[in-house]
Amino acid sequence: MNRDLMDGCRRPIKRGMKRPVCTRTGSRAGFTLIEIIIVLAVISILAGAMVPNVVHQVDHRREEATREEMQAIYRAIVGDPRTGTGGYLEDMGRLPPSLTDLVEQGSQPGYSLQLAGVGMGWNGPYLSGGFSDESWLTDAWGHPYTYDPTTGEVTSAGRDGATGTADDLVLPESPITTSRPLAVVVEADSALAPGNAVTLDGDTAQVFAYYADAGSQASMELVWSDHAFRTPAGSELPIGVHAIRVVGLDGGAKGDYSGREAVTTTLSTAAAVYLPATGSSGSGGSSGE
Repeated sequence: MNRDLMDGCRRPIKRGMKRPVCTRTGSRAGFTLIEIIIVLAVISILAGAMVPNVVHQVDHRREEATREEMQAIYRAIVGDPRTGTGGYLEDMGRLPPSLTDLVEQGSQPGYSLQLAGVGMGWNGPYLSGGFSDESWLTDAWGHPYTYDPTTGEVTSAGRDGATGTADDLVLPESPITTSRPLAVVVEADSALAPGNAVTLDGDTAQVFAYYADAGSQASMELVWSDHAFRTPAGSELPIGVHAIRVVGLDGGAKGDYSGREAVTTTLSTAAAVYLPATGSSGSGGSSGE
């Protein structure tokens, strides 16, 4: 605006004089009500479109974090082939009664070496690194995990916090196999023709399997059936390393193998054990069935 005109707008008006018309040429001071309403409407529309996507991304990250934690719990129970560890199941011969048994020994028998150097007993904690407090007992939504000690299955209730609904996460998807049968074939240096190997049977040998039972060593005599010494009908051995002890018997016409003994270990469902001549050291191996 012209300075003279501005001065005229500010100068007192004398009687009989007309006040100059003063106009403002600067920018407007604000928005109109309609403009504000339009802006708010646009913001609301954008926010409404973004919120579901943000919620979905947050839930996706929580689901991934929960699955990773559940995988760690699963490996603590059954072992991790990447590290060669057998987990709680192998050491104790059973599933943990509760998830806290993976990190707290309590009254559980401690780990020690038994027959044939097979270790048994609690050798935890089976979870480490970020599992020192109890936060791992809840999923990423803050809901406690549900654990079934008869199947080993861990369940997250998911976003809605209710089990039995579509967003549940369950690992493993089927019950953990905790036991299996075992068959052992026993060969020996012949008592009748030394230097030759013969296959022994129930008349010439006894076979015992040693395994972890709630962390303590237990044994089971295998029975001769179908050309092998097998776990009795209706019985199985816990998953894990087993010690096998073979004792020779007086087989009468088949030869006397009493006094002979061999000890070996097996991880599979079938094993071959060699019973050496008296005074020799025993040996054995295992093979998958």
